[in-house]
Amino acid sequence: MALAASLALNAGFVAAVALHRVGHRHADRMTPPDFGFPPETQAKVEANFKAFHSRMEPLRKELQTERDAMLDLLARQDVPREVLDAQQAKIVDTMNRIGQATLDHFLEQKSLLTPDQQKTFFRALHKKMRAMDRVAPPDSKETRP
Repeated sequence: MALAASLALNAGFVAAVALHRVGHRHADRMTPPDFGFPPETQAKVEANFKAFHSRMEPLRKELQTERDAMLDLLARQDVPREVLDAQQAKIVDTMNRIGQATLDHFLEQKSLLTPDQQKTFFRALHKKMRAMDRVAPPDSKETRP
């Protein structure tokens, strides 16, 4: 049980970072890398990838809406802490659902692959996440308050 919760939280973190770094502006241009899998397997991986991004778009929009609402609340005067906590809980809930969807996606992708292909897939994910850690967010040139 603790392992499942830990995996879900980690997946949520990965998803949140990925969404922040990539953003919805780039979702249409995202394609899974060519792993050198047989064409039939690669086609299944790509179809699953596209379906995942279609399912994620409403969650991305929901998260942005919840974040905007939080900023609007923070900008107001005399907002009770309970209201801020409730809004934060909405953001956390949405991020958890993104994390769960991401975890489900990784498990779906894994089920399409042989053990050797899984190693290739997860090695590529590790490499991609390390690369994302070195790249500034898309809005990094903006002046921060």
